[in-house]
Amino acid sequence: STQILTVQGNGQISSIAWDALAITLQLATQQIAKIEFKSTVTLPDDSSKFFLNFKTSQIIFEDGFNASNISDASHMFQGTRNLNSPIAFEDLSSLENADSMFQGSAIPSVVLKKTNKLNNADNMFQSSKVKQVEMKNTRNLQVARNMFLQAEQLEGVDFGDGEFPKLIDATSMFRATPKLTIPLIFNDLSSLQNGSLMFASSGSPHIVLKKTHNLKNANYMFQEGEVENIEIENTENIEYAIQMFLSASKLKTGNFSDWLLPKLVDATSMFRATPALEVPVHFNDLSSLQNGTLMFTDSGSPDIILKKTHNLKNADYMFQNGKVEKVEIENTENLEHGRQMFYLATKLKTGNFQSWNTSKLITAVGMFRQTIALETPVEFNDLSALQNAEGMFRASGVPSVSLKKTQNLQNMTNIFAESTVGNVEIEKTNSVTTMRQAFMGAENMVGDFSNWDTANVTDMNALFSGAKKFTSDLSNWNTANVTNMSNMFTNVEKIDFDISKWDISALRSAKSLLRKSFSRENYDKFLLALSDKVNDGFNLSNIQEIGFYPKYCAAQQTRDHLKTLTTAFPNWNRSDSFDCPPVIAPIASVSYQHSTPIIPIPLVATDNGGAVTLQVNGLPSGLTFDAVDSQIIGTTPATPGNYPIQVIATDQAGNQTTVQFTLTVIAPATPTSSSSSRGGGGARLIMDHCPNGDFSASYYDGSCGNDGKPVETKEVEKQLFNPTIKTSCFNPLDQKTIDQGNIMTELLKQAHQMLYSYQLTRWQGTRDFAPERSLTRQEAARFMTEFATNVLCRKPSRSYADQFTDLGDADPTLLPYIYKSYDYLIFNGDANPNGDKAKTTFRPYDLITVDELSAIITRLVKNEIFEEDPEDRARNYRNYIGSISSKSALKDDIRGTVAEVIYDLYRNNDYELKEVGYVIKN
Repeated sequence: STQILTVQGNGQISSIAWDALAITLQLATQQIAKIEFKSTVTLPDDSSKFFLNFKTSQIIFEDGFNASNISDASHMFQGTRNLNSPIAFEDLSSLENADSMFQGSAIPSVVLKKTNKLNNADNMFQSSKVKQVEMKNTRNLQVARNMFLQAEQLEGVDFGDGEFPKLIDATSMFRATPKLTIPLIFNDLSSLQNGSLMFASSGSPHIVLKKTHNLKNANYMFQEGEVENIEIENTENIEYAIQMFLSASKLKTGNFSDWLLPKLVDATSMFRATPALEVPVHFNDLSSLQNGTLMFTDSGSPDIILKKTHNLKNADYMFQNGKVEKVEIENTENLEHGRQMFYLATKLKTGNFQSWNTSKLITAVGMFRQTIALETPVEFNDLSALQNAEGMFRASGVPSVSLKKTQNLQNMTNIFAESTVGNVEIEKTNSVTTMRQAFMGAENMVGDFSNWDTANVTDMNALFSGAKKFTSDLSNWNTANVTNMSNMFTNVEKIDFDISKWDISALRSAKSLLRKSFSRENYDKFLLALSDKVNDGFNLSNIQEIGFYPKYCAAQQTRDHLKTLTTAFPNWNRSDSFDCPPVIAPIASVSYQHSTPIIPIPLVATDNGGAVTLQVNGLPSGLTFDAVDSQIIGTTPATPGNYPIQVIATDQAGNQTTVQFTLTVIAPATPTSSSSSRGGGGARLIMDHCPNGDFSASYYDGSCGNDGKPVETKEVEKQLFNPTIKTSCFNPLDQKTIDQGNIMTELLKQAHQMLYSYQLTRWQGTRDFAPERSLTRQEAARFMTEFATNVLCRKPSRSYADQFTDLGDADPTLLPYIYKSYDYLIFNGDANPNGDKAKTTFRPYDLITVDELSAIITRLVKNEIFEEDPEDRARNYRNYIGSISSKSALKDDIRGTVAEVIYDLYRNNDYELKEVGYVIKN
């Protein structure tokens, strides 16, 4: 249409007349090309809906047109979808209400001046096609809800000095204005309370909001906006920031480290999906924050510090998939939910995870999952509320983890699966019901789980599968409720322990349970125990899958018998194999003089008829291994000492057995003269070199004593034993007498026979007791304590507490007897008459003197310490021995006389049983 409507005359247009005209001319339905208003007319004060839905394409106000009287322009141009002419009002000094004034209009540009009374701009340009807006006076504007909502062609606005001191609600003010590419600077928003969705999906790249100290609601404020830089001056009253920057994908910088948020309650998805964010976020006061769900999910901020977070309860997905490298959360004592808190935060390196109070944390599902760069150990010292830790550290790079007070933890599924964690400590597992794949693929994991309480666990499927370094002994685990153990130790390289005690009564699946790492010994034990369980009625047919892979040896017959029962449990997949290691015949330790040819030492190893290769390590110079005759031959070296020699037997399958023996090379010893009648030290031997079975000392010339041949033996005579002693602590041996041609008195012969029956003297090969040889103090300790315990059933009267300080080179086989000799009041140590010194010496290799023998034999049979004269400590002991032992007398350093005196005391005196054992009657 080319029709033109011209409005002219003088004065104000009547609203009633105008409405009638609009109906008559069908202005809302028929398109008129142009409507012109002459400067001599004015619009009504209430011009609301004046052009509502007009179809005209142009509305022209003549120069000088006065609109200063208009107070209400709500819906004035709403729906003018064909209107393509600019609108400019030079004076709107009376305008208060502009609600929906240009909503849905096609007007390309709007200039509104002198809008100093305007207070309502709700929906003012909503869904319009306006490109440019100038409205410089906004000081009285109170509400601007949806002001430019979906004004998708808007390119620029001019708010003058940007003063909005009375604006209270700006909900969706610039929402969905994608072409708005100019900065927006608001210098005074001192009354603003609601900024929800204010710049959501807006194209403005730079937004500055000042004097925002009353802002409470910032929900969705910049959601999906194109903003790159944000500055909000005051944040101290913000209570809600849900999805505040959600999907603001171009956001790079902001003054976030200046923000104080003491009243912020909910920050759900606050910075979610802000991948370009490159500045740290340091919030120094979050004292009201309760909900941090998804707060930094998919955010690019590298450094995040949150302080005064003592009310934070929910941190689910808080940093999920973020680029954060460092996290510090000051207070966590009220944290209840940490589900996937750092899931896929692949750049996270450090955090204050060693100081967190997690006493109220209930769920930690996937909490640190796939934090592959994490370098900081995690130490949670109180997890008393934690129930679910499924996948908590799955695929994490965390170096070590300590979780304490975990008594309520129930779910450990995948907790460390595929992680590179090293040491793991979980204090309590008493409530755990599932450990499924807990350490699957954790190749570096180590830890001591031997004391874990697994009484409530039902699922151990793939528990340690792929945990290559794990070696903990789990033999004491309670597995009574476990139904699934399939692949439990798959690819665990060194795991090996005794599994025979495990209760498998509830087991239903054991596919690939025992791998090749389990030793023959432990697999043999398991097979034997399994057979016992079957014999006791255990029904293996309940187990649907069984897979065993180790080697077995000793339990071959048991295993083969179980194999015949396959009709009862047809799904038993046996991939084990029979393979016994080689056996090395016992090799006794030997002693030789230096530079002396040795008697060849034969080495015998067998392996069920198969070939065995022997290897000998540690041979001193001069000795070699003759592989042809399988013996050690040669001459001992000139240097005395103990030479540990290792023999390794290897069979054709690569199985090895290792034994070790000692070759002692000796040199002649020179005695020192220090015999004393007052309990001092006697001559000293360097070492005991003779392998004669009775711990005897060598002669000074280095020889090993009697080499006589045994003669025919006879039964031990019963009258050799004292009838007053009813031995209750040792059963005398039913042995033959031992007589190798030694020159003996009759008393010594009887003594030897009786003492041998109590295993106090020993016989090995052709060497014997050698009664003419010397006796060291450490040998005397063994001899006397054995007599006290085996014959007299003596009990200790005190307890050894490291009193003797010179036992470093003592014979290790005699150390227990030295300790007992103190416990049984036999030896007190040097210069220690009452046995009450904290530290003294023992002199284990000194030869014992007559005075010392008198003292220790008396203490042995009397179980008491006599009064000792400082000038002659042994006097009372010598007198006592002389008075009751009439048939034999002690001689310096001679073993035979000791045996005679001991036997004389034993055979010719009456004993009575007291609390301490048998003692000679007074």
